[in-house]
Amino acid sequence: MRIIYSRAGNHAGVLRTPLEMRRIVPLGSASSAAGSGRNRVRCTHQLWLNMRYPHLRSSCVAVLVAFALALNARAQGMGDAPQTLVLKNVTVIDGTGAPARPGQVVVVENGVIAGVHPADTWEAPDGAEVVDLSGHFVIPGMINGHVHLTAHRGDPEALLSGMLRQGVTAVRDLGGDTRTLAVLARDARLGMIDSPNIYFAANFFGPAFASDPRVRFSSMGYEPGTAPWAQTITDEVDLALAVAEARGTGATGLKLYTSLDQPLLGRIVEEAHRQGLKVWAHATVFPVAPRNVLAAGVDGLEHTFLLLAENHNGQLPTTWAAGFHEWLPGQATPGVAGSSEALAPLFAEMAARDVHLGTTLHISHRLARMEPEVERGWSPSAWANQEAWECKATKAARDAGVALVAGTDFDGSIPIQAEMELLVGCGLTPLEAITAATLAAAEAIGVGERLGSIEPGKVADLVVLSSDPTDNILNVRNVIRVMKAGRWYESVGAE
Repeated sequence: MRIIYSRAGNHAGVLRTPLEMRRIVPLGSASSAAGSGRNRVRCTHQLWLNMRYPHLRSSCVAVLVAFALALNARAQGMGDAPQTLVLKNVTVIDGTGAPARPGQVVVVENGVIAGVHPADTWEAPDGAEVVDLSGHFVIPGMINGHVHLTAHRGDPEALLSGMLRQGVTAVRDLGGDTRTLAVLARDARLGMIDSPNIYFAANFFGPAFASDPRVRFSSMGYEPGTAPWAQTITDEVDLALAVAEARGTGATGLKLYTSLDQPLLGRIVEEAHRQGLKVWAHATVFPVAPRNVLAAGVDGLEHTFLLLAENHNGQLPTTWAAGFHEWLPGQATPGVAGSSEALAPLFAEMAARDVHLGTTLHISHRLARMEPEVERGWSPSAWANQEAWECKATKAARDAGVALVAGTDFDGSIPIQAEMELLVGCGLTPLEAITAATLAAAEAIGVGERLGSIEPGKVADLVVLSSDPTDNILNVRNVIRVMKAGRWYESVGAE
C-alpha cells in the first residue's frame, strides 16, 4: 500500500497510508494556497480517493495542477532565479581554507556557479541580473553534518525552513525514521518545501540496542531492530540483504552505533562499500575502541567525546547504556584534559586514510550548563571536564591533519554557527571552522564534487554575510540572504 507523509492535525511527521489519512484529513479541506506543503499532502490524499472512487470530487485537483505548473515554470527557468546572476564587488570566502578574496564577481547561471572573477576586470553579459554586494561577504552554503531531524517534536517544514534561512543548505541526518526523511528529502530537492537538501543514514547495531527508546520511536510499525533503516545485526544476518534494504530507503550511508564486534564491523563496512554506501560510525562502537573502529575501514568517526575510550586498554562495556551512562562519566575526571595527547597515533592514521571526525562539541557544551542528570549518569561537572578534554582533542586532530566536520547533533534546531564558534574557541581559525561546516562536510557526505565550496561547476549554494567572519567567527550569524541552487531566500538570523 502506498505511503503518504501526513501533515495534518496532531499527526505531523507521521507516515500514513491513504486509508489512514481518510480518517485524519476531512474531504474538501484544502485551502487556496497551492504552495502549501499541508495542502499538497491533503490534496494527494484527495486525488488518490478520486482515482479509486470516481464519484468523489474536490477542489484539490486544481490546487495540484497549479502546483505542478509552478514546478514546471521553475524547471524551465521561469521561476525565481534568473538564468544569469552576477554578484558583484563581494569578498569571497570559498570554503577551501584559502584566504578571503575581496573585490570579486560570482557568476551564477541556471543555479550553478559559472565563474569567480576579479570585479575590476570582468564585464557582466547583456541580460544578466547584477547585484552589487559592496561591503558584504559570501561563503558557501553551510552544512550541518550531524542532526536527527525526526527527533523534532514540532512542524518539520518550519524547522527546515528556519535552518535554510539561517544559511544551512544541506544536512546529514545520522539516525531517524527514514520514511519521513525520504519524503522531506524528495520535497527539498524538488523545491516543494523551503529546506536544506537532506542526506541520511540507516543505523546498524547489535541486539542489546534494539530496546532503546530511540529505536522504538524511529521504527514505529516494525518490531524494534527489524526496520530497514534501524537493523539489529548479528553474525547470522545476511549482510548483502541487510545493506540492500538499508540502501533501498534512500540512505547515503550507514551509521554503526553500538554492540557490534570488530570482525562484524569489518564485514559490514566491506559490504556497504561494495554497494556504494558510505559508512560512518560512533568513534567508540562499544565494545570496540576507536583504533579498532578505524581499522574496520569506516569513512568517518562521530563524536569527539567518544574518543576518550582510546585511552583505555582494558575491556570496554558491550552496550551503549553501560558505556555511555555508566563507564564514560567515570572517565570524565578533572585531570582528563591532559590525556588527549594519547590520541596522536589515532589521528595520524585518520589523516593518512582521509577519515573525518564529526566533532559535535555542542553536546558537552550544552549539557555542562544544564540541570544535573539531564543524561543519566552524567553531572554538569563531568560534562564540563569532558568539554575541556574534547577541546584539546579537537585541536590535536586539526594539528594532525584530520578533516573536521561540524555538526550540532540533536534535532537541527541548534544553529550550525554555534558549533563553528566552539571550534574556534578550541583553537581553530575562522577559516578552518568555515571549511568544517562547508567543504569538509560535503566531502564527508560524498557530494564534495557538487557542494561545499565556491568554485566553477558547483551548485550555487551561497550565504551573504554583512560582516567579515574571518575577523570574528560570530559574524557567521549575520546572514543577509541565502541562495540555494541559484534561488534567493531571505534570512531569519541565527540566534
